[in-house]
This record gives sequence, C-alpha cells and structure tokens, in this order.
Amino acid sequence: MLARNVLRSMLLATVAVAFTTAAQAPAKPEAKPATPMVREGTKPEELYLTKITVSDLLKSYEFYTKVIGLKLVTSPDMQLPKAPAAGDPEKEFAEIPLNYSGSMRDPLFVLMKRRGKSPSPEFASMTSVGFKVPDARATVERAIAAGYKSLRDVPVAGRPGFVADPDGYTVELVQGPSFEP
Repeated sequence: MLARNVLRSMLLATVAVAFTTAAQAPAKPEAKPATPMVREGTKPEELYLTKITVSDLLKSYEFYTKVIGLKLVTSPDMQLPKAPAAGDPEKEFAEIPLNYSGSMRDPLFVLMKRRGKSPSPEFASMTSVGFKVPDARATVERAIAAGYKSLRDVPVAGRPGFVADPDGYTVELVQGPSFEP
C-alpha cells in the first residue's frame, strides 16, 4: 500500500510538473495565413518573361491578341490584370501578361505601360521580338489587313515574316516544325 501511494504521488508530481512547464513555455506565434503558391513555368530554369514598353496599352493588346494570336494570362492562384478596354482610366503603371496558352505554365510576353512614357522610334526600331506561328504568311496578311506595316515582302512557305507593331517594334513571325522531346 505504501508503494502504491508513493507511486501515485510520483505520478501526480510528474503530471503537475508537465502542466507547469507547459504553462510557462513561451506562446508560439500565431501561424500566418498561407500565401497561395503561384506556379510559374514548368522547369526550375527557363525563359520566364519578356517585357516591352508600349505607348497605347489597348492598341498593343489588340495587335498581339488579334493579329499574333496571344491570349491574356490568367491564374487561379493570383489576381492578374484584366484585358484593357476603351475608356479605361490611365494608370501610373500597368502590365498585361500574354502568351499562347493563357497559362502561367508558359513563358510570358508582357505589355508594360507607364503614364507619360512611350518608347522612342529609335529604341523601337532597334528592338525585335519573335513568335512562332502556325502560318507566317497568314499572320502577316492579318497584320496588313488590320492596318499594320509589313517590313518585308509577304513571306512564301518556310520563310519568316516581319511586321511592325503599333510602336514600331519589329515582330518576326516564324513557322516550322517543333522539336520532339
């Protein structure tokens, strides 16, 4: 009986020490709400984005979506800019991410606009961007029909096409087979 009482006293003392220690332990900081994981690209190393400064966001957006065929990038993980529209108030700074898939999985081509800033004709004439398209000739013809300038003759099969975007950037249009993994 004495051994049982001693054992009970020891057990009660251990429990009391455990509660006292827990009460004296510093409080853990509250966990911050989890930030959603933004998935960008598919590989640890790859071309992620290219940005160009434009003078008219809507005009450039329409050129790159309607003529070149790019799509506005969207993501369930983050709020991205909406497509520009006529009558939108001019912002101090705006970026519109585009690519062929509309997904953050693929490299981005970003139209960037700063209030009061435009690329100079000299700068634009020294800048080229290139896109692989299913039909270079049809894309050049679409650009011409939309009022843009072809910088060379309309290409024949297998040849690249060259058009000027709304700011005078050279846009090279290439078509050809893709490499298989």
